[in-house]
Amino acid sequence: MSRIAYQLKKNGPFFGQNVTNIDIGNGSYDVVWSHYLGTSARKAIFDKTNGRVRFQLGSASKYVDMDAVNAKVTVEDVDQYFGDNDSLIMGDGSDFGLVWNGSYLASGPASGFYAGMPSKADPQYPVLVHEFFDDFHAAPLDAAQGKWLEVDDSATGTNATADAAGGWGTVVTAAADNDHHAITSLNECFLFAVGKKLWFEARFALTEATTDESAWWFGRRRFRL
Repeated sequence: MSRIAYQLKKNGPFFGQNVTNIDIGNGSYDVVWSHYLGTSARKAIFDKTNGRVRFQLGSASKYVDMDAVNAKVTVEDVDQYFGDNDSLIMGDGSDFGLVWNGSYLASGPASGFYAGMPSKADPQYPVLVHEFFDDFHAAPLDAAQGKWLEVDDSATGTNATADAAGGWGTVVTAAADNDHHAITSLNECFLFAVGKKLWFEARFALTEATTDESAWWFGRRRFRL
């Protein structure tokens, strides 16, 4: 196929004010349409053979590629700006997102329980959030450890940490009827307040002496037992 090249001058009848090049059958591409946006350093390239559209922004090394063949978008050496409450959402089910809400960087799912939770990627996180967290690496699980207070009926088992991956704390009863044992934060370090968000999460497993005979609870409450 012979090469056909067109160069349309500014103020041309079909392509507006900017210079436009169209190359057809140039030996490398079936069709390449380069639309210059005021200068050759800024142009839009419609590349049929490679199945992509490239917006070149200022130089050949600064661009945004929309690749239809590989179903991906590549941003190279170009800053991206998001306004207040504009989200970056990831995952087929909107599994995770980041958004600057005008005050702090929020993370978590786009909707649901953790939506709007402050992100630890925000440099202001220690100022924005009071966090109580324990992976149960230190023993014992009582006031001597400086974090937990035992709540029991004075005739129960001994709490401890466990040799298990991920950190485990064991809350042990005497395996008797009406015996209870629990741990609660040593100090009242949280306040339920109007307009203040609070998140709570725990992972636990239950080992029963007798199947379906135990009762358990965990969560947040206003007053200590």
